[in-house]
Amino acid sequence: MESMGGQLPILLARDDIILSYTIRPRTATHVGFILPVVAAAVIEAAISYLKSRKEDDWKNEVTSKLDEISAKLDEILAELHALRVYFKEALDEQVREIWGSSIQSNRLQLDQLIAATKPGHPIDSTNRHLLELLLNDVGHTTANLTDWSKWGFSYFNQVATGCVVTMAAMSLLDRPRAMTVTFAHQIATYFKNAISPDIDTSIMSARNAAAKLVSNSEDDLNSRLNQWWEYRMDHRNHSGPGDPYTTFLNNYVKVNGNPAAGVVGTEQSFDSFDVVNSPAHPGYPGPKGSVDAVVGDIQSRLQTRGTLVAQVDRLDQYVKTCSTIADALGKMS
Repeated sequence: MESMGGQLPILLARDDIILSYTIRPRTATHVGFILPVVAAAVIEAAISYLKSRKEDDWKNEVTSKLDEISAKLDEILAELHALRVYFKEALDEQVREIWGSSIQSNRLQLDQLIAATKPGHPIDSTNRHLLELLLNDVGHTTANLTDWSKWGFSYFNQVATGCVVTMAAMSLLDRPRAMTVTFAHQIATYFKNAISPDIDTSIMSARNAAAKLVSNSEDDLNSRLNQWWEYRMDHRNHSGPGDPYTTFLNNYVKVNGNPAAGVVGTEQSFDSFDVVNSPAHPGYPGPKGSVDAVVGDIQSRLQTRGTLVAQVDRLDQYVKTCSTIADALGKMS
């Protein structure tokens, strides 16, 4: 959309607001979390804009970083949904898309409003009316999403975007600074709760649950690696002039390595008994019958452990992002 004559074309007219909900963020070409440094930069740039009210500050420092956040939205949500074993999802997906698209539409409209407003000049009545509608929409939607007791925290990046848009709209409408600061502190509380280990729907709780699975996986691997296991027992029945008897041949394998490095080698040994079998080592607690079967089972468990470690790393980044945003907003005064 382009502004004409200093006025903004209506993006969110009340009779077609549903159409605005069809706007969806772009899909990024690479999966990636929002770097904490990006989250901090966008919040700090937005706070700086509240003071300068310069279009270039918004365009160069704020909206470009919001574009980066929006571009990753779909993939961040997909990743969090893949971890739904850790998250208690309460927000209906269709409603979530409507709210998320609403915030994105509000942000695009704000970009246009800022471009149409000349520094030092009052906002014309048409754009002021649009801005009032925008503030009402984005403020209501963001407040809804911050009700973590109902909806959890998996939409935290859209809350950050909604926060920036709301604060900028308040500034353009010359709302009291205290109102903006109060709102910022409310959002800071949301992000602090997102990293609280005492809230079972928080991102920190999800991270800790994933870390526990990593610990359990490593305990299991340590119980299997560097241990002798019987992987196959062969026997042969003998008959002849004397009493029939059975010969037993036990096949053992030791898979060497550790959870971090993986399998680094194998060792094999054998023993045999006549009549009564007394294997020196226990049977492998999993697929056996061959060395490859045992090694393959351990490799599969190592792969599972690697997936879990990667999930913890990603969740750690989300925790850092939320912490950074909470700190930046909490310092506003």
